[in-house]
Amino acid sequence: MSFLPEPLLQRLDSETADLLDYAVDHVLGALRDTYERECRDHDPSVGDNRYTFGQNVYHHSSFAIRKRVTDARVGVTADNHPLCWRLEIRGITMRVYKMGSHLPLNIHTERLEPTSAAKELVGSLNDQFVQLELDIDAATPRTDPDEASYAARELVVGHFGNPDSGLMGVFFGAPRREMQNGSYWNWVVRLDAGHLPVRVDEDGVSWERTVPYSELKAPEIKLELHDGAGEQVNDEKP
Repeated sequence: MSFLPEPLLQRLDSETADLLDYAVDHVLGALRDTYERECRDHDPSVGDNRYTFGQNVYHHSSFAIRKRVTDARVGVTADNHPLCWRLEIRGITMRVYKMGSHLPLNIHTERLEPTSAAKELVGSLNDQFVQLELDIDAATPRTDPDEASYAARELVVGHFGNPDSGLMGVFFGAPRREMQNGSYWNWVVRLDAGHLPVRVDEDGVSWERTVPYSELKAPEIKLELHDGAGEQVNDEKP
């Protein structure tokens, strides 16, 4: 089963798609192994905290990914800074970032850290790729205009987790610099579990296209008012 959304697969040749799937698979495996190790070894009695946990996850997962990804056709570039390394796959860039400690309620409203020059560049480059595609579409319209979102070539694997709960979620997609239609992503899929509304094809491949925030359904919340609660609240009013 491919990790890639169908519209992206249709744009790529088979070798590039296979290499991208290969890289995503090993990144996901490295993250799972790293979080398991860091949770097991995390020890607040010797000074470990969420900061040290995040640092260890970054360094050990980066090391694990480099050990796993051995195919010479997948390049590893460092941007002259150890915190800016990336995978290069035939013109597509993949970066791996820890985006938070807890699973977000809505991945579409999660963005890369805007104060980071490298992360800001990811969104800016994707904006340029997509705009170029839209300019081409203006002359030769496609059946589905949303396909332009898959022209983005700066991809990110974003993971969420903490020392108490471990790895809580891993997402893969193409970030934007600014929010559009309620999302900071051109497209995004969840790699580790079915959390978001997805389309499932006949072959079992699930993927998600950007859903405007206004179309997302709010969770149903049930409230129970216990006897005496109303009187207590009224008594507290000035």
